[in-house]
Amino acid sequence: MKNAIKTWLLLLFLACFITSAVQAGKKEVLQGRTLTGVVLDEQGLPAIGANVLVKGTTIGVATDADGKYRIEVPRGNQTIVFSYVGYRTREITYKGQASLNVSLEPDSEILDDVVVVGYGVQKKVNLTGAVGSVEGDKLASKAVGNVTSALAGLVPGLKVMNRGGQPGADGATLNIRGFGTPLVLVDGIEQDFGYMDPNEIENISILKDASAAIYGSRAANGVILVTTKRGKKGAPKFNLNVNAGFSAPTRIIEMASSGLYAELMNEANVVNGDNPTYTPEEVAKFYAGTDPRYPNTNWRKETLKSISPKYDINMGVRGGGDKVSYFLSLGYLNQKSLLRSDDINFNRISFRSNIDAQINSVLRLSADFSGRLEYRERPGRGMDVIMQAVQAAHPTVPAYWPDSSKPTNPGYDGRWGNPLAISERDYSGYSDTDFSSVRGTFSANLNFNKWVKGLSADGKFDYRLNNNFVKTFNTSFDYHDYNYDTEEYTVIGTFNGGKNSLREEYAKDWLWYSMFKLNYDRIFAEKHHITGLALVEAQASKNDNFFAYREGFISTEVDEMFAGSDENKNNGGGASEGGRMSYVFKLGYGYENRYLVDFVGRVDGSAKFYKSNRWGFFPGVSAAWRISEEPFFKENLRNVDNLKLRFSVGQAGDEANVSFNYLTGYMFGNSYIFDTGEAINKGLKSKGLANKNASWAETTTYNIGVDYSIFNRKFYTEFDVFYRLKSKMLATRAQSLPSTFGASLPEENINKQNTRGFELMLGHANKVGDLIYDLRANVSWARSKWVHYDEVERTDPEQQHRYDLTGKWTNIAWGYEADGLFSSQEEIDGWADITNGANNNVIKPGDIRYVDQNKDGVINWKDEIQIGKNANPEIFFGLNGDFTYKNWSLNVLFQGASNYSVFNSDQFVMPFGDNMTPYAFWEKRWTEDNPNPNAELPRSRFSKGHPNTYQSTFWVQKNAYYIRLKNIQLNYTFPKSWTQKSGINNLRLFLSGNNLLTFTNVKYKDPESDTKNGWYYPQVKTFTAGVSMNF
Repeated sequence: MKNAIKTWLLLLFLACFITSAVQAGKKEVLQGRTLTGVVLDEQGLPAIGANVLVKGTTIGVATDADGKYRIEVPRGNQTIVFSYVGYRTREITYKGQASLNVSLEPDSEILDDVVVVGYGVQKKVNLTGAVGSVEGDKLASKAVGNVTSALAGLVPGLKVMNRGGQPGADGATLNIRGFGTPLVLVDGIEQDFGYMDPNEIENISILKDASAAIYGSRAANGVILVTTKRGKKGAPKFNLNVNAGFSAPTRIIEMASSGLYAELMNEANVVNGDNPTYTPEEVAKFYAGTDPRYPNTNWRKETLKSISPKYDINMGVRGGGDKVSYFLSLGYLNQKSLLRSDDINFNRISFRSNIDAQINSVLRLSADFSGRLEYRERPGRGMDVIMQAVQAAHPTVPAYWPDSSKPTNPGYDGRWGNPLAISERDYSGYSDTDFSSVRGTFSANLNFNKWVKGLSADGKFDYRLNNNFVKTFNTSFDYHDYNYDTEEYTVIGTFNGGKNSLREEYAKDWLWYSMFKLNYDRIFAEKHHITGLALVEAQASKNDNFFAYREGFISTEVDEMFAGSDENKNNGGGASEGGRMSYVFKLGYGYENRYLVDFVGRVDGSAKFYKSNRWGFFPGVSAAWRISEEPFFKENLRNVDNLKLRFSVGQAGDEANVSFNYLTGYMFGNSYIFDTGEAINKGLKSKGLANKNASWAETTTYNIGVDYSIFNRKFYTEFDVFYRLKSKMLATRAQSLPSTFGASLPEENINKQNTRGFELMLGHANKVGDLIYDLRANVSWARSKWVHYDEVERTDPEQQHRYDLTGKWTNIAWGYEADGLFSSQEEIDGWADITNGANNNVIKPGDIRYVDQNKDGVINWKDEIQIGKNANPEIFFGLNGDFTYKNWSLNVLFQGASNYSVFNSDQFVMPFGDNMTPYAFWEKRWTEDNPNPNAELPRSRFSKGHPNTYQSTFWVQKNAYYIRLKNIQLNYTFPKSWTQKSGINNLRLFLSGNNLLTFTNVKYKDPESDTKNGWYYPQVKTFTAGVSMNF
């Protein structure tokens, strides 16, 4: 009560203070002076909508269509502030004059904004290709554990789906324009970037069209370029970022109570012709939940917590002098899981050192070192097994006996185990992963400008080494039953077959990369801008791995390989090598920044193909016309500051899933039975037929785009349409061979697929008084079709319609059309047969009724129709808003997707599917007591192959969508007058949240989940508070 009174008194005081301040401001204005003038841009043209403000007051106006303004200035010493989007703000001391004309200068940081492109950088206004970009600071501010998740909704055409929230495995899937998984390069080297510390990243560029052709054979699905931070001239600037928060599930599927479970079990038994398992009195006791012999256990709540903590800290320093500049960073991340046992943890330590040294006017050297150490702790069983055990556990079995050290047995015949026990290392053992990655890059730049203007050269050598060690020690434990009358325990089973086992896995992969590049960049006669690039690069990689396995450990105290038995031991391993060499050229020409054209070409060589097909040439061309730079345009449409048309076409190769197909020979495998025994022995077997003609799959991408901005980028738009043809896709011909042939057919370049789509981005930025805002909305759509798919030749038109893929969309889903539920046996007897000639003998009232599309009295494949799409959305969209008001700032990001379908596994379509415990939503089923033909769910059953489980419109969410508050962040930056006294240049506090709100028509599951079943680790929403300071 006292706190409430204090709060109301404070609000009343603030209201009185604000009211008096406003009245005082009005009084000052009445006693003020009138100031008029004109605000012009750098070309002497009116700055329409520029802001004119009396500093330190709320008095402000905007200029009209002629750039004119009129403002009342209070008495006393005043400063007039002139601001305009895209221009530097000017502050002028007012000396009592009646008029004041001002010219504003462009903000070079905005107008000269550069974007990283293939092997270089380019001004954004001069881009000829479809390239998206994201600043690293925007990613770091989202406070996520995996960088990929922070990209959602920011770039049109970049499709991001966050499939799960498990610590250390919470990365999102990335897809550019529906093409597939893109190539990711970190500072020019192929590398996973999901678990990089986002504080190390300067920016990320996404190459979506012919701009990716410069990367040749690896760029068929687009390219993501990650550039890390480097030093800047100036005194050392230390940055400290600390945040802490917690995660919580976005959506949990509720399991059936013990009472509902008993009812469903009884109904399923009756359908099978068996007696009910539980009496009505027992069902009532389960619902009551007061008798310990009839518990109501919620295994999800018993196994999972409602929240889990996370911590993230990063310390960096950036600076440099005339000769040397540097960037150093050290970060630590800790994430805990939702398990109550706290036995899943993810720890990451990352470091980076980027140093540049200008030796003289010609030579600059760079040395970069980076690394990452990751440690994952988990119980002996993986999270998927734990979640399956949660799903299988009966609510009719208690979570604990009076002696909680004796695990209960809640699963089907101990198949999955007690989820509480197997989620604890003390019971099930452990599985720990140590991962390390180190990378060193040495580069040199030679500037030949004093001999040949515009000419320079770059050389680079890079080495990366990854090591991964997994140690899994699985232990066993006993299940117990308990007699409440005698208070005695009985062992009723043993988990893991009573054996303890150890498996150790080790993998090492290394990669080296070398590159030499010549650059040319020069402007002739202040009109002709010529750029050129010639490059040669080589890369080699190798992977080695092995494992060892032992059982029969007498004691769990000695968890080393030597302590295991020789019985049932197993060892294995493998190795692979790869190499690539490439030659690249690029030529660019620009005339007065109006007409721009770029030619690129790349020659790639890969050892994966036969020598006659080892080399591929991948060209590309892109052009742009900046109409806004035409003299006639500037004279007549002065408010349009950028209008650019873009066109590009380029080819890229694809060697994915290719593994020396031109070689025949033998491989090891367990394939043979010798003598008269039945044991399968290891031996050599044929790999199959070789194909020396196999070569690259080829993609050709066409893109047309337009960039548009007006009123000094107050309103801006980017629009692209694209078409991609992927040909020579490797596949095995659809021909059957007799088993006596003894080999499989080789892969050939035979299939062809196209993809088409569009991207649109709309933006609006402005400054109104002290409020600065920037709003951006984007949407993209893409869909693919089989142009040719090698398949069995069919003559039956119905089979062609159902099974042929050529000419059809690649994401079609087939199934039956459902038509409610059967309400009587008479209705079933008169319906088309769906039981393969058994006259619907397994169909009963309450089962699903399907439509006989061709009216032939039989429901089979001929009656299947297109009931939806696959689980990959066609449409992605985002809405991002940045707002700054004085020392406060707010960022809001909504992201969503649509045009996809959600499918369900047997555990969803049958209450006891996959031997799992039913979900709570089965209370909406058809029953004998409530025979509603329009019930949401059919009757309860056991049978896994029953027609109720067929894929149909009854179970498929056809047009799924979701809109998610992907991120929201509130920041407060303390005034420098406060912080500089303590030696702090900038101090910011922030609150951040991810996935806080979700709007969707998907039932029960999280809409981003790609699994049909319900035993995945849940997606999470996160809440984070943090502080960022530099000094």
